[in-house]
Amino acid sequence: MKTRTIVAAACVLGFAQPAFARPPLVLPTGFGPASASSWVAGAVAGYNWQRGSVVFGFEGDLSGTDLRSESTGGFSSPINNINFTYPTGDVVAKVDWYGTARARLGWAQGPFLLYGTAGLAYGHASLNTTYNLGTVGQNNALGPLTAQTSPVQVGWVAGGGVEYLLTSNLSLNLEYQYVDLGTLNQDAPSATIGRRTITGPGASAHAEFQVVTLGVSWHFGAPSPAPASTQARRGAPVAMPPSNPWEGLYVGGRAGGAWGNKLDVTPPTTFLPPA
Repeated sequence: MKTRTIVAAACVLGFAQPAFARPPLVLPTGFGPASASSWVAGAVAGYNWQRGSVVFGFEGDLSGTDLRSESTGGFSSPINNINFTYPTGDVVAKVDWYGTARARLGWAQGPFLLYGTAGLAYGHASLNTTYNLGTVGQNNALGPLTAQTSPVQVGWVAGGGVEYLLTSNLSLNLEYQYVDLGTLNQDAPSATIGRRTITGPGASAHAEFQVVTLGVSWHFGAPSPAPASTQARRGAPVAMPPSNPWEGLYVGGRAGGAWGNKLDVTPPTTFLPPA
């Protein structure tokens, strides 16, 4: 009986020892998909031709924005053990400027213009990952694992809008754009510590977003005619409004909002156990 008691106690101690020497079972948590919304502001220039009610031309714009999608996460455990600091990660996808070169085709009725537009889009997109390894029971001199990609992307844009001539030279514009700059992919950062390979989160970002802006443009077309009553008093012929008020060069500014830039993260599946 005494011998059985000693053996049982030894087994309990033998199984209990690893439970205190090693961190409890942990699982990755967080790192969900993310998207963003932001302001947009920029400048625009273009040229129109008008044939009857049909208006067609080319337009380019360049805008700044701050579309910043972020996903964070780490590891969680059902047991809160203060002896371990588990790894955490942070992934950020960002679009900070973009431009377009587009064709426009519209239908004019008096001072109103309804149009569609499509063409080339380009912009600066980035994807950054930081994976802090934590301490988890040992001194770690590696520091965080990082990965970064930051290219100028090229894609496409489509949209439409409505424009109103406040005067023959000044117009007010409301426009919608869908911009797709393609996808950025980033491999998971990794490091080898002893015999173990530690891997952080992988990520991909689809740099596509929607934009709604309100803007004003100055048209370098025919100058505004003098009031008919003034011309009549002077004995001059009354000037008729131009038949193609939308034709010519124009420049302006736009401001509004944007949303999109979807970020997807593949969580890490390992953490750094104690030495």
